[in-house]
Amino acid sequence: MTIQNAGGEQIGQAAHNSLLLIGAHEPRAFLQCLGGEIQRVGLPSSGAEPPAAGSGSGSVNAPIAIQTIGSLVRKQPASMVSILPRLVETVVKSLDPHTPPLRDSCLKAATAVLHVLVKKYPMVSFHQESQRLAVGTHENHIIIYDLKTATRWHVLEGHKASVSAVSFNETGKFLASYSVIEGVVRIWQTGTGFFGFGGQPQTIKTYSVPRPDKPITVQMYLESVVLQWPSPSTLTLFRGWDTQLVFQLNETSSSSFSINH
Repeated sequence: MTIQNAGGEQIGQAAHNSLLLIGAHEPRAFLQCLGGEIQRVGLPSSGAEPPAAGSGSGSVNAPIAIQTIGSLVRKQPASMVSILPRLVETVVKSLDPHTPPLRDSCLKAATAVLHVLVKKYPMVSFHQESQRLAVGTHENHIIIYDLKTATRWHVLEGHKASVSAVSFNETGKFLASYSVIEGVVRIWQTGTGFFGFGGQPQTIKTYSVPRPDKPITVQMYLESVVLQWPSPSTLTLFRGWDTQLVFQLNETSSSSFSINH
């Protein structure tokens, strides 16, 4: 049903805002609903040809659903932290090269939302050259996606508490991760070059850092924790409640480093 009146735009905006309000309070149901709308394009009925990009309502609704997810992340990022891995998986699956109609219709919207995720969440990092996306989770591990194939590349295990921040260095050879609760920074060797050849990623250095002396809310660490590489061999950890820590990595072999702060 289409409502044709002068207030149509206002009605649409009100519905959009109501959906975001629901999403902030019931993020799992919100994501399940919109995720189903996105995947509808990539899952045609048995024996049916998938719709061409832009040819039907499914191809139109999928990018709108992704944009709506992005709107909630922009406005209420803390509400989505508990389901961040599922959120990322939903967006990444829309880029599956094996479902061209879905990928073609969602590419622009998905790219924009992934950019927002990297900006809003310190536990999400993207490496442009390798097209790898790393996501720290509340389940204590890190998921690395290959966006070229829209698949999980590796799952890194080693942290003993939820992962608060991750960051690729410039070359993509190393990934740093930090857990506020655990009070640990880890350096992972993710590959020997841009495309990550070199086998299973592994921890090459673990470093203990002071834990906060007061409870840190999700909103606080989203706004206060910054883990980044000013250079390929220098890592900085900024925490809004504490001083900045600087780690200088001196490569002495393919898997041996010394870290000073």
